[in-house]
Amino acid sequence: MKRSTSLTNLPPYRVRENPRARRIILKVVPRVGLTVTVPKGFDRSRLPELLRMRQEWIDKALRDMEARGKGPQTPVLPDAVDLAAVERTVSVSYETGSSRTEWRDDSDSVVFATPDSSVFDRLMLLEDWLKARGRRHLVPWCRELAAQFGVYPKKYQIRLQKSRWGSCSMKGTLSLNAKLLLIPRPAARYVLLHELCHIVHPNHSPRFWNLLQQWEPEAQKLDRYIDSCWRDLPAWLP
Repeated sequence: MKRSTSLTNLPPYRVRENPRARRIILKVVPRVGLTVTVPKGFDRSRLPELLRMRQEWIDKALRDMEARGKGPQTPVLPDAVDLAAVERTVSVSYETGSSRTEWRDDSDSVVFATPDSSVFDRLMLLEDWLKARGRRHLVPWCRELAAQFGVYPKKYQIRLQKSRWGSCSMKGTLSLNAKLLLIPRPAARYVLLHELCHIVHPNHSPRFWNLLQQWEPEAQKLDRYIDSCWRDLPAWLP
């Protein structure tokens, strides 16, 4: 991960390093702005020149986004994050002057250190930190539930998704949204059970719902409730 940069004639942009990337990927994200994905080890000093070669496209994409009322916004950074699913509130603080972008985390507090006061850098750290907390809290919790009901996923993944709380692949891989940490515990537990139930029934057949109802008697009520949880997520999330 590299801090966002603002250069003459170039808009502010966020840079992410992805080991799976084979080329530079430019994307204009609503409410966020220009994001640049680069392969691992890419020489970032080359970016200004490469971006200027695409500047006509970048400027047009940003103008179109502004015209739709979805231009970049600067969200308010939190001073605390309520991990409601695990009934814990983590205090948040920010430091500048660090030689690298990193966080220092313990159970009840986290410090995000960046070279400067870039909001984009801090947002990216918050997102990565939340996924790390998902691996710390959601995966062990899901494993406990899996053992309780006698189902065993092959693999767990933690992601940060905009429209899906979780999924289960045909190969038995469970993908869980780190945002589950931010919703009430009964709702998060329901999602974990829902995805675990797909290990047995990889569909939404009557047998699936019958089994889920056995595991969670309030399944129907929670299934209706879970959609409303999206509205209550903090504004700093993507």
